Amino acid sequence: MARPTKVKGLGPRTPLRKAAPLLLGARLADVRKREPALGDFTQTEPIHQMRVAIRRLRAALRLLGGDETLRTPLRQMKKLQDALGEVRDLQLQLAWLSKARAPLAVECGRKLGVHKRALARTVRVWTSRTAPALEAGLGSVVGAGRLGGKKMRRSLARELRGLGALLREALDRQDARSAHRLRIAVKKLRYHVEVVAPALDHAASAVLRTLEPLQETLGALHDLDVRLALLGAESEGDGLQALRKEQLAARAEQGAALDAELARWKAEKIPRKLRRLLSKPPG
Repeated sequence: MARPTKVKGLGPRTPLRKAAPLLLGARLADVRKREPALGDFTQTEPIHQMRVAIRRLRAALRLLGGDETLRTPLRQMKKLQDALGEVRDLQLQLAWLSKARAPLAVECGRKLGVHKRALARTVRVWTSRTAPALEAGLGSVVGAGRLGGKKMRRSLARELRGLGALLREALDRQDARSAHRLRIAVKKLRYHVEVVAPALDHAASAVLRTLEPLQETLGALHDLDVRLALLGAESEGDGLQALRKEQLAARAEQGAALDAELARWKAEKIPRKLRRLLSKPPG
């Protein structure tokens, strides 16, 4: 995954009124520089990178207070993120189904064409209206406090408490919905920590290193759950039945890997350790 652009000159004591426009400007620039690579939406990686950049920008806006002054652009950004996700998910599914020679590939290809056209319309709105509105409105995001201050660190600590609860839920239930909720929470926390990384330095780096393997494990499990949902509970034909059996076995293996990782997080009280790490005032 591509890293966000670093903003120089920021530190723990940088006022948010100065840090917010700089950080948001960098996140917006990361999105805009990926626009030309989208092309005709045939390649998955440019779409993935654009989607991640949009997520990072939305996360930064929420953390820094932009959700109060830029609500309309935020809603439009969510539509773009969703449209990018629809196309990329279908691209991945189509590639997998075609390789497996599954008849569902034809229907998947039809849906992909529909969603590509919808994405093209959403991108036009982004370039003509949403992005210019954001560029004009970044100066209005003036949060109180400092980038490495108590307010920001407490916000991250609250997210870690919520993450701990979702972790316990996923370990107890071991179902797709609980794992998906945890995956979303891990991603949001990661993007928020990236925002304050210039202020929290080593603490932020430690949190990001700890989150990365959990996010990868959850992502691999999610991909399998999406495939199983696509195949359906009553897959017809010998080919689909065999394919479903294969994916169920892979899902069981990946689920066991996730359970082991979650059990380690619980036994080692990792969410609590990360909260303590973030609670310390930066040096």
